[in-house]
Amino acid sequence: MVLKASDDPRHVERLASYVKRKVDEASAHGPISSSKLALLAALNIADDYFKAMDEAREFKRQVAVKSRAMLSEIDR
Repeated sequence: MVLKASDDPRHVERLASYVKRKVDEASAHGPISSSKLALLAALNIADDYFKAMDEAREFKRQVAVKSRAMLSEIDR
């Protein structure tokens, strides 16, 4: 399959590789219809995305807490 995108080709290849890996993971459990396979892969990708967003939110929260503590210490 040929994809055309305005992004860096290496980035597009990385994305395609990630999606293929998720499809392969979903298909590893036995035969499944292509529509169900696509749905499972999409759900797994969405799960990864939401976990990453939660981790990023928690990291930002921790940075904010530590920053406030450091600023408070400096103000003393």
